[in-house]
Amino acid sequence: MTTEGSLSPELVLAEMKKHGITHVVWLPDSETNWLYMRMKADASITLVPLAREGLAVSCAAGSDLCGG
Repeated sequence: MTTEGSLSPELVLAEMKKHGITHVVWLPDSETNWLYMRMKADASITLVPLAREGLAVSCAAGSDLCGG
């Protein structure tokens, strides 16, 4: 059981899957590594790693347009 306002990588990943998210454009960083490791281990999530923030919007938009 979780309390209101609590957040865990398992909860975030479960919500993403519940809403049909299959692809994640990701700029790895040390603060969110906990979620990155969970998504990387999950075969139903395709990670698209990026090297710069400036690429994120165009990459995510392209994925959405292609049905990803």
